[in-house]
Amino acid sequence: MRPALVLIANDQEWSARSIESVLAPQGYAILRAFTGQQAIDRARSARPDLIVLDAQLPDIHGFEVCRILRQDAAVGPGVPIIVTTAGPSGRQQRLEASRAGAWDFLGQPLD
Repeated sequence: MRPALVLIANDQEWSARSIESVLAPQGYAILRAFTGQQAIDRARSARPDLIVLDAQLPDIHGFEVCRILRQDAAVGPGVPIIVTTAGPSGRQQRLEASRAGAWDFLGQPLD
């Protein structure tokens, strides 16, 4: 049985590594993406068990990536998508993330 695969889409190396440093020791396999388009392509091909998207990706906003993935049959509504942002998460951002199909919206650093 393969380990659960987590796709981390974040162009900030320190932020992606901090998330990876929590998940990898727990046995999760990690796949990285640095842009929204890479996240979409890798989600479609690798079919991860969890997707962690940064809201501020360099090419496509994380909320839009989330909407695209939710409409894609390869991902659909069953794969948890968590959107993260640097700093605190406000109510408006949490609502927008929810409307985009995210399971959660979290500010970093993650606790």
